[in-house]
Amino acid sequence: MAVARLAALLLLLDAHATAFAPSGANLACHGARQVRPAAQWYPTNAQRGLAAPATCSWKMGPKEGSVAVQKGEHELWYRLVRPMSVSSQKGPPLVVLHGGPQVPSDYLFPLTGVDYRSVLFYDQLGCGRSDAPGVEAAEYSIASSVSDLEQVLAGVGVKDFHLLGQSWGGILAYEFLRNGGPAAKSCRSVILANSPSSVSVVEAEAERLVEQAGGVDEFKAAHECRLPERPKPLVDAYKHAGTVWRGSGAIAGWELDASAPKLSVPALVLRGEHDFVTETAAGGWAGAFERCRTKVLDGCSHHALLEDTVEFLDIVDSFTGQYD
Repeated sequence: MAVARLAALLLLLDAHATAFAPSGANLACHGARQVRPAAQWYPTNAQRGLAAPATCSWKMGPKEGSVAVQKGEHELWYRLVRPMSVSSQKGPPLVVLHGGPQVPSDYLFPLTGVDYRSVLFYDQLGCGRSDAPGVEAAEYSIASSVSDLEQVLAGVGVKDFHLLGQSWGGILAYEFLRNGGPAAKSCRSVILANSPSSVSVVEAEAERLVEQAGGVDEFKAAHECRLPERPKPLVDAYKHAGTVWRGSGAIAGWELDASAPKLSVPALVLRGEHDFVTETAAGGWAGAFERCRTKVLDGCSHHALLEDTVEFLDIVDSFTGQYD
């Protein structure tokens, strides 16, 4: 079991796509309900029971480009969906922070299906379509990741926004807000999706769940992604994941500072019923914000967005819409 524990810990806060449940029967043995992935990865308004938007920006293609960071020495790729809506009075854009660290944005592209607003994705330094310099040529740290985010927002021209971070991306979102830079003051709300409030606690929870499941493969099938086949967005992300600053080891020891002032930004903590980021592992978030709600997606695990895309998007629309 020592090998299994080590393997689980090395995978923590990654996208956990290297193994999935091989069959529907394997899903059933974990007591999963039938999850409800969308018929396509970008659900239409009609599929979600929404009226078609009146503006042409819904059909306009995304804008892609790059932003220079770290004194202009490196470029980060970005994609802005519905660019004509970025300054819309109807609703500020959603800025999306991927996990890993260094598992790029592809597996979060289904968030394109949110209603009417622009969505900004970018690949963090070291992975995906962004530059991937070695540690001798660039800074890799939580602080530098916060600075990079600030420069991406400025470079793309996003001045008023909602923030969603998945797994490690939620930690990055929190540190960005806590840093209190000018851009952070323009954040309307934040969603912390499948994000732990303590790395050491989530590592301990993973050890417990590996033992309970009976092995690493069973742990992955039950607590990382409960779909019978590897979803295409996750496959795409792993095709160009980074290696320089990746996984829980990159942020070992991180946890919320209980003495820090509570943040005033409205927060939603979102996780799956079977997520290895358990209630215990995410429990610290409630004390970090003045207004903080929690939502658990039934039958889902760490990749709830891919397991029940329609429900996930509905929750995002409902929450962000309250703070437009």
